Amino acid sequence: FNMMESGEASIGSYYAGDYFTMRDAQADHIDLQFYYPEETNLFVDAMCIPTCAKNKELAEIFINFMLSEEPAIANAEYISYASPNRLVYENEGYIEDMGEDAIEILYPDLEDFSALYNKYAYRSLNAEMLDNLNALWENVKIN
Repeated sequence: FNMMESGEASIGSYYAGDYFTMRDAQADHIDLQFYYPEETNLFVDAMCIPTCAKNKELAEIFINFMLSEEPAIANAEYISYASPNRLVYENEGYIEDMGEDAIEILYPDLEDFSALYNKYAYRSLNAEMLDNLNALWENVKIN
């Protein structure tokens, strides 16, 4: 963060929420911009319950709470990440609070969000693809 905020670095790979954090903290003479590559993926966080969780029911209650409107909006505003929750991205107060420039970055195509998701969401990889990626990663680690 510090190198981008100070202008020492010219480019970096960040999530949108990180960009907003840096933008808000940057020096006045630094102009940070956010760019989506043409071939990219969606950045969607998840709340998961480990299979070995000792209190699965409480974890489910917490997730349900976080997905309800007020906490979901508060969370999205605080972390400045896109939310896949309709209660958030269709809320006029949230849109107004975040600002048009932020909404355009977080939700580049709300008109057809499902098509965007289908195009860019991570998918489970087949065994052959996993083997290829693992081999490439091993090569990187060796070199």
